[in-house]
Amino acid sequence: MARQTHRSPQLAGVPSLTAVITTMGGCKSWSGAIDRLRPTHAGSGRSLPTTDRHHTDAQCPSSGSATHDCITLFKSPSLGYQIHSNIIVSGFANDSFLSTKLINFYSLCGDLPSALAVFELFPTCNVYLLNSMIRGYSSNGFCQKAINLFRMKRGEEASIPDSYTFICAMKACASALDLRQGKQLHQIAVECGFGADIFISNSLIFMYAKCGSLEGAVHVFDEMPHRDIVSWNSVILAFALNGLHFDVAEMTR
Repeated sequence: MARQTHRSPQLAGVPSLTAVITTMGGCKSWSGAIDRLRPTHAGSGRSLPTTDRHHTDAQCPSSGSATHDCITLFKSPSLGYQIHSNIIVSGFANDSFLSTKLINFYSLCGDLPSALAVFELFPTCNVYLLNSMIRGYSSNGFCQKAINLFRMKRGEEASIPDSYTFICAMKACASALDLRQGKQLHQIAVECGFGADIFISNSLIFMYAKCGSLEGAVHVFDEMPHRDIVSWNSVILAFALNGLHFDVAEMTR
């Protein structure tokens, strides 16, 4: 059935492609999976070698080699789709670390549909996958999608946001110049116990600065129990963006 289904022209795109490879999983279907990948991406500028010296039909990669392959995605993007298929066929598609690496890889390549496919096909979302997907959206200019994903997932027990989740979401608000949602994220961060987190506070100062709220940036700065060089640089930026002179002596009283 799988060998008949995968010939359908409707199976274009990574979500369906991933499903096909998963269905054809197992070492015996390895060649079929690779053959399926090659025509799909023939016009994408990404080359797929005919063979891989590490992985043959008789030898499926181990968890260690799959991890190594996934890390090399960043050094050799042209191998990305082949390594992704290696991971799926070898039974590591449900490995959170590998899936996070794949999301990061596709996001860096600007291939958000593929990143989202990896994210959505993972059985249970966790905070690491969530952070990678939010960051991927934000870094590719889809700031509202990043914010929406944060809101959608923050109530799920398996993906309770950590400090980095808030930092990624606040960066999206800053990029979108969305002060209203930035303020809401600020409130949620405080409610979740991150009010004194220096990294979140620095992100908040930057967000308020980018959104034109000097008052908000200064308020966060004043409330910080500890500050670092990033804190000072961010509040100076807030003053500069509002056309005002920053008085260090005044701020340290």
